[in-house]
Amino acid sequence: MDGEAVDPERLFWMEARKKPVVVEATAMPAPFEVETMEGTMEGDEEDVLIRGVEGELYPCSLDVFDQTYELVAVDDDGLGLEGYAGPVARGAVAGVLGGLVGRAIRRIYDA
Repeated sequence: MDGEAVDPERLFWMEARKKPVVVEATAMPAPFEVETMEGTMEGDEEDVLIRGVEGELYPCSLDVFDQTYELVAVDDDGLGLEGYAGPVARGAVAGVLGGLVGRAIRRIYDA
């Protein structure tokens, strides 16, 4: 890089919140490689593969996914299930992302 080194302690930081965009996600049952906008990236077993708003793919650890994303589930009628914490919603959401992310979902609904 030709730029000057940056000292983060000398910068003025502001808080920002990500815009609420919807992405697609799926649990990966085994280590994998995926072509991303930054090149080839590796994902580990239990990582989540995300497809972004422009179709880009990137891996995300389950812990970061759990801290950064909330699931937007829809039933067969296209109605959101976010406010419903019953077994049908938990089962539908777990079915979307599989058993690995299902653990994170259960933590959310059981909280």
